[in-house]
Amino acid sequence: ELFILFLITLVTLLLRGYKYRITFMLPYSYQYLDPTLFTRDIAFFPYDLNFFFLMNAYLSKIVSYETLFFGGYLISSFLLILGVYFLAKTIFDNQKIAMIAVLLVIFVKPAVSAMTTVWTYYYYKDVAMGLILISVAFFLRKRYMVSFSVLGVASLFHILFSLYFVAFYGIYFVWNYFRLGNEQRKKILWGFVVLGLFLVGPIYLILSSEQPQSSPEEFEQWLGILKTRSFDHFFPSTWITNSVILFFPLLVLFGVFLYYLWTKKDFVAHQFRQEITLV
Repeated sequence: ELFILFLITLVTLLLRGYKYRITFMLPYSYQYLDPTLFTRDIAFFPYDLNFFFLMNAYLSKIVSYETLFFGGYLISSFLLILGVYFLAKTIFDNQKIAMIAVLLVIFVKPAVSAMTTVWTYYYYKDVAMGLILISVAFFLRKRYMVSFSVLGVASLFHILFSLYFVAFYGIYFVWNYFRLGNEQRKKILWGFVVLGLFLVGPIYLILSSEQPQSSPEEFEQWLGILKTRSFDHFFPSTWITNSVILFFPLLVLFGVFLYYLWTKKDFVAHQFRQEITLV
């Protein structure tokens, strides 16, 4: 199965393409290697600990960034395909459906903003997303220690994405506390302990670091730059109308799926109705 998924990944690269796009990734990697760089740039905060940039910085001593980014894109694409396949197979208990899910994820689809479901360049979002899907699949299989460990690794690449699923696991645990057996509760609690070890470093740096101060004028300038640079993250009013319209059919299909999930008891995914709805 892994070999077939890897071959699909290679085909995906041909169908979707690849771009060598550095964005802000190289400056961050440079700054990890030489902390004296960009000392007056407010984008480089002391608490910005991201294993993705740190890993790229030190690997760049061995291979060129061009080679590193292409290899990273190949790995992140494989992780995403593996995550989709593993999660679909877990939910539907059907290899054919899992393969169909993989084929559907190959192509770029719109998200609710200017972003897309998959990017055509190496980026930490896609690395984290593949790991998170694998973590969710293990969680549904009640392999809690593995699930929380994989989520902990994902948090080193994209802590924001990972915290959403920390919340999901936490809500699930509290909501079902009295339904779970003692052994299951212990495994989940130990899973949170392991996850906490991954999160303690980044969270400590965030809470303990001094935040940069700015005047009202500087804040307005920064806000204007943010609206131009990162509108898809923070300003729903700027989202492109076409992307919202194109995403709507996907939302409708998910609504139909939820209907079958809760009303059809013979539906194979019915056993995971609560977990899927929470996610």
